[in-house]
Amino acid sequence: MFRLAHRYNVSGEIYHYHNWEVLSKLIPEDINLETWDYFENFFSNFINREDFVELAKCFVQYCDHQMNVSRAAKSLYIHRNTLTYRLKKLSSLLL
Repeated sequence: MFRLAHRYNVSGEIYHYHNWEVLSKLIPEDINLETWDYFENFFSNFINREDFVELAKCFVQYCDHQMNVSRAAKSLYIHRNTLTYRLKKLSSLLL
């Protein structure tokens, strides 16, 4: 881990796998081409959707509020049922 962080000039004194800066460098090195192509195809269909930004924003707020629908909806200034609908839509698209 230390060598990887040093190679990519990642700052910090403690390096661990939960550090996104380190993990983002590690993932591309460890994924074979077939797996990379699968994920690229899978997510490109989602990212190219017209409602991607809206769904992604809802999901991020949901995560930022410890999966609490009421608090996430309040931070988005939408009704909690609207957030629930969008999260279900996101789930159906990704599963």
